Amino acid sequence: MSAERLIFFFDFASPYAYFAFEETAAIATEAGLGIDFRPAMVWTILKAQGISAPLETAPRRRYLIKDMARTAAFHGLPYRQPDLLPISAHLASRMWLGFAAGQKITPLDLARAIYKARFVDGIDIRDPDALCKIAQEAGHDPERARAFMDDPV
Repeated sequence: MSAERLIFFFDFASPYAYFAFEETAAIATEAGLGIDFRPAMVWTILKAQGISAPLETAPRRRYLIKDMARTAAFHGLPYRQPDLLPISAHLASRMWLGFAAGQKITPLDLARAIYKARFVDGIDIRDPDALCKIAQEAGHDPERARAFMDDPV
């Protein structure tokens, strides 16, 4: 394997990150690249750059909602339009980073479970109890999950 690495920034709140997640990992593997998964919060990046969120205007929102379903179908992924869009997925990111810290194997199973909960099962990933359940069902300790979400660092 090459020493070169692909850095994939993703947001658990973004359907487009969900659509790209598996394919990005597959492309990196095929190219012989290592991959570093890094959660990011797209809304904070947009805000810092003075860019309005894409869903803030009615025409863009209508277009994007249609495009999300179309993109999921293109990639052959199950998709349910979330009731709440957009949201902040900072708790999911904190939890995921907590489990990823110091691990030799990135907890991709947990990332997949969070995406499935959000974009297939319609679960509100802003809810700490829901995230603890997701973590537990993915084979992770729910008490550690809550501690990671509550950790100010």
